[in-house]
Amino acid sequence: MTSEGWKRLICVVVAVVYVALLGAVASRRPKDLGRATAAAVLGWLVPGAGHLWLGRAAKGLVLFLLVSGTFLAGALLARGRTVTFDENPFYYIGQIGSGRTLGVTQWMAADGRPPTNDTARPEVDAGLLYMSVAGLLNLLLVLNVFDLVLGVTPGGGGSAKKPGPAAPPAA
Repeated sequence: MTSEGWKRLICVVVAVVYVALLGAVASRRPKDLGRATAAAVLGWLVPGAGHLWLGRAAKGLVLFLLVSGTFLAGALLARGRTVTFDENPFYYIGQIGSGRTLGVTQWMAADGRPPTNDTARPEVDAGLLYMSVAGLLNLLLVLNVFDLVLGVTPGGGGSAKKPGPAAPPAA
């Protein structure tokens, strides 16, 4: 299989797994699916925007600063360089999760502003790792926004109900 074939296969597998996760969560409350999808797309495009749209402004701002700051630190370490799928598929898939922040750095690289072929420097590899981690964190935030809209709580309860009083032990 060619590198282009592997690229397509890996991207399809990652997309299918991610959509399956979202679908499994959405199957619990299909009536809120449109709102959850809108919040998830906003959250992917701009880190923290999904939380902001849900009325959690402080959390959305903090998350934006954390994810974008991590991505920016990586971009500075990598001297503005992003990675292609052929160079490193794992970093590439991680960077996709960054949403529009990845688009900005790719636009800058296409314009010829930052140096692009400086992979011999160790800080470039660390920078690419930072950008990938920021993208993966953003994907987790997208799942969190999706869960918030659908009322899914940690622990698999399925809805945000408060637990009632404990039943007395059977004698």
